[in-house]
Amino acid sequence: MKTRNFFILFLVLFSALVVELRAVSAYVSSDDNCGLYRSGGAPTGYGAGYNVFHPTWKIFVDCTSKWASVSVMGNGNHKWDDSVITYNTGYVRTSAGWKQFSYAGDPYKQGSPYLRNAQARIDYDDVPDGINYFVAYTCSRDEGRWKCGCRDTACDKSYWQLQGFVKENTEIAGCGTGPTVPILGNPNWPTGHVGKCYKVKVGNCPTGGTTGSGAYVSNATSAYDLASENFPPGLDLYPDGTIRGVPTVPGFYFFSLKGGTNFHQGLPGVECGGTASIQVAP
Repeated sequence: MKTRNFFILFLVLFSALVVELRAVSAYVSSDDNCGLYRSGGAPTGYGAGYNVFHPTWKIFVDCTSKWASVSVMGNGNHKWDDSVITYNTGYVRTSAGWKQFSYAGDPYKQGSPYLRNAQARIDYDDVPDGINYFVAYTCSRDEGRWKCGCRDTACDKSYWQLQGFVKENTEIAGCGTGPTVPILGNPNWPTGHVGKCYKVKVGNCPTGGTTGSGAYVSNATSAYDLASENFPPGLDLYPDGTIRGVPTVPGFYFFSLKGGTNFHQGLPGVECGGTASIQVAP
């Protein structure tokens, strides 16, 4: 098993992430808002939020109206037991920055910091609205040896494994379906208004699209990501390609999008890109 400095690695991987806190009184959640990374690889710089050797064995996030319960084990009653162990410390993004938390579970060996069937509970009071991220560091038994922090089955490098969930207030949840906007053609998206719910859906790449640059959306399972800082405060791009939230700052926001059928994995596939803009009115 690899020895590593977890704290230094944590600072390197997450120092650039920023989220905004908004006060709300009620929350709703669904299975679609839990376990945002379920297949198709992981964002650059992170390990997969599921077992790459058994992709259906994900890092569970069971969302309720009050907390997100994190379980590093298999589906249903199937537990990974001796085939997967988890480092006893994780981190979650809170309104005050990244916060360390502890996983509970059965010790792998006496004196070991690794656990079987690791679990933790993240209270919604500790995290802002919108997409929230946490990390685990797991090791899987494959071909007679431990492989830790894997991004793919080659597992030639170790990473913190990123997973996410959505804390969504009832106002945002009631946005409705919203229109679908194309990823190509420099679309001018619907105007938003400060304090009012906003929702659109980004369309898929057409076959034979051209490569773009900047922020990106991707992959074969229609998981979308955003890597642009010039985005309206209060809005989030969700992994299903939906942009929704309640804008907080008026202005014109221009950004670039890039999409692809296998973008996360770095494999050949359809790619497309373009620019878009959102106006937020007072």
